[in-house]
Amino acid sequence: KPLNVLVATCHQNGISEVMSEGSISESYHSLDFDKVCQHVHQVNDQWFQEQQPLLTEERIQDLKRAFGVLDKVHHNVAVDGTVANCFDDQEKEDQSSSSKILSLEEAFAVLFTEAEREHLTFEHFLEDWDAFQEARKMSTATSSATSITFDVALQFLQETQ
Repeated sequence: KPLNVLVATCHQNGISEVMSEGSISESYHSLDFDKVCQHVHQVNDQWFQEQQPLLTEERIQDLKRAFGVLDKVHHNVAVDGTVANCFDDQEKEDQSSSSKILSLEEAFAVLFTEAEREHLTFEHFLEDWDAFQEARKMSTATSSATSITFDVALQFLQETQ
């Protein structure tokens, strides 16, 4: 498994450096713990999105089968892991209505592999789901807190990567 290493040093001249994955940020006098945490999260998020994206074409096909989505809907996954939906508004409507609605327990079982579920417990999934739902409340009022559709599953995986 990959390991990301963070090196923080304080030089005698009072300049602190935080280095990770080839990037260096300088801060005078002392390290700011919050900035270091923010930097680590940002670098890790970027690395996982680029190197080990959750949304691969294979995973999308598996999810389509699990949610019973019609095969006429086609998704392209870009190199950066983003999902581009290639269908018109009518096809999108057809897809949404053809998707099974899964409970969160069922969704947890199909969204993540067995190996991923060893590290991501159902309780942690629920925490991520609650944060995702909270962010969605600001953008849409048509969201269920206890079930998930195919479209929402893709959005969840993309946003919580």
